[in-house]
Amino acid sequence: MDQATYSETGTQQPACWGEQVCSDQGWSFDSVFRHQFRISRTPNVTSKKWKKRALEPFWIEHCPDLPATPVLNRRGQLVGWCLGIAVDASGVAIGNEGGAHITVSASFDAVERRLAQLAGRFALIIKIGEEVRYYPDATSGLTAVANDGLGVVASTVTLAITDEIKPSGGRSVLEVQRKPTLYLMDETPDARVRQLRGNHYVDLTTFQSHRFWPRDDTPFEPHGDERQSVSYITERLQTVMTSLVTHFGCTLPITGGRDSRILAAALSRQVSDQLEAFYVHEMNWSTGYDVDSASLVAVHLDRPLEIKRILTGDCDAELADLNIERTREQINLAPGHAHPH
Repeated sequence: MDQATYSETGTQQPACWGEQVCSDQGWSFDSVFRHQFRISRTPNVTSKKWKKRALEPFWIEHCPDLPATPVLNRRGQLVGWCLGIAVDASGVAIGNEGGAHITVSASFDAVERRLAQLAGRFALIIKIGEEVRYYPDATSGLTAVANDGLGVVASTVTLAITDEIKPSGGRSVLEVQRKPTLYLMDETPDARVRQLRGNHYVDLTTFQSHRFWPRDDTPFEPHGDERQSVSYITERLQTVMTSLVTHFGCTLPITGGRDSRILAAALSRQVSDQLEAFYVHEMNWSTGYDVDSASLVAVHLDRPLEIKRILTGDCDAELADLNIERTREQINLAPGHAHPH
């Protein structure tokens, strides 16, 4: 394949490696790289379906299924974009079709305080003066990597490079996948690409990372009693869950664990009726207990339960299926993480 894009000066730019591999394999780039993005000074993705947003001198390219919400200053001028989905402190949803934009004051300090009020899976790209910064959400739910040499921030390694992966010298992806006792921490498979931390922004001019959370004025001493803290956390969780279910199409997994039941409990009966489905995976003997617990919860909430039986019969034979192997290769190419998992 010989794909390329051109900058305004006519300089040829090779397409990102992920797009080249998809073309060579006959895969749909738009399907494999769904919900992903790329930020650089030169548009690079050749897919006609991907959206392109300008924030001079940068271009934000993203899958159309990844929401992009304008960020405006107090005078109504565009100062950035929010990629993904977020909920603010009052429950206003950001990223839903026809939803609200974000308004910020004209300082990065104000942006960071506004950022602290948002929950979700998102990233902010903000320009104030001549400086442009990339801010992830505090938990790095919308994960990203950076290629300092090319000046690219992207959601996955193969969008941040334009040729084959240059091994970083650590454990290989396949080695980690085959050994459950091995983990990759803060690594990427390419020596030129680094993982971005959730509590650091990136100055897109210098490509230096700087911590923005916890802030220097963040209090760490306990304040108030434990019941007040629990009450605040409960109310915030209810606000976020209600907003997500009300404004977006949502399904909720239910298992035998406590986490999923807490999420279900955060929804009122009226709001839980808006869920598209409760579901549970049954893959083996132990997950049968998840099905039993999920069935009890669904009966209590008077909601239907979808039981998704993943594997039956001989697991090794099923995993050897060519379709599954192709899917695994596609996940490795576009995991949306620094490394496949």
